Amino acid sequence: MGNMSGTYGSHYTLRPVVYIPTQSTTTNTSVIKVELFIDFDGSSYWAYINAQTSGSININGNVANLTIPSINFESGVAKSILLGTHQITVNHNADGSCPTIPITTSWNTNTTRIGSGTVSTSITPPNLPRYATILSFNVTNILGVDGLTKVKFEWSTDSACDYAWYSTNNGNSWAPLSLNGIVAGLEPNTTYNFKLRLRRTDSQLTTDSQTVTKTTYDIAKISSLNDFKHGDAVSINITNPAGIDSLSLGLKIGERQILNRTVSTGNNNIEFSDDELDELYKEYKTQSSLTATFILVGGGYTNSKTCVITLTGNQKTARIKKNDTYKRVKVFLNINGTYKKAVIWINKNGSWRRCI
Repeated sequence: MGNMSGTYGSHYTLRPVVYIPTQSTTTNTSVIKVELFIDFDGSSYWAYINAQTSGSININGNVANLTIPSINFESGVAKSILLGTHQITVNHNADGSCPTIPITTSWNTNTTRIGSGTVSTSITPPNLPRYATILSFNVTNILGVDGLTKVKFEWSTDSACDYAWYSTNNGNSWAPLSLNGIVAGLEPNTTYNFKLRLRRTDSQLTTDSQTVTKTTYDIAKISSLNDFKHGDAVSINITNPAGIDSLSLGLKIGERQILNRTVSTGNNNIEFSDDELDELYKEYKTQSSLTATFILVGGGYTNSKTCVITLTGNQKTARIKKNDTYKRVKVFLNINGTYKKAVIWINKNGSWRRCI
């Protein structure tokens, strides 16, 4: 505020009122408004002007020239008269800060009693909240069955955020991200280019992360399986990157299930029971080999591998007929009080053949 220059000037004050009616985080701007008043203290040094007077409001170099048709005050009555208003929009810096804005106001009444006056002031708009800074962003695999189709987002920011989105294709499309950071609905053993988008709570502006490339875990698989001879054990190696808890292994000849085992990651030595060997033997018919399919099941996914089982040499099966049904014979020999499994040889058409 400042007194006017006239003979009664000490009783008249030029008073600018400066304020910020609105700010926009979207456009990163503030509106600065100035209302200019002339105040009379209500003393006996009153004056009136029935003629146009003029002045100006200068906000950061943007000038509004103003006029009013008259100024009238009464003795003993304190009064404020609005001379005019002016407003501009100023841009903030990229970080939301804004420099101090200078303001100059002036008015000339063209009278000796009130005179003229000039008042300079300034205002610094409050900083506007801008974009959140993503300090860290990682995508991690999840162990177990979930690791086949899910990953977990982990991040930190410099400010509070109220909403998150994720992208699996480097930002070409986005979907809402759950509060636990789990991204679901993926495919096993598939590489994705993940991005994170966060919305800052106070500004409602969004920030995108850098791209993180991650591959989901592969399903459990039979990594190695060799052909083997009928009656032998078979070594099967299983890879299980996700660490699925429950794995089962089956063997089929065509559509016929021969065995089913619970297996684990790594090498598994599969031995056949006598009943399973009997079931296998029935499938040879007139052939000396079988194509067998081993099927691994884990986490709702299956993986299979085939191999060849061969009857070596001139093997025959020793059988016994019981209740009109032939059963495979198990032969044991007592040696020094200990029973041991024996091998039977038969002579057929002049050739000795080992029974299995």
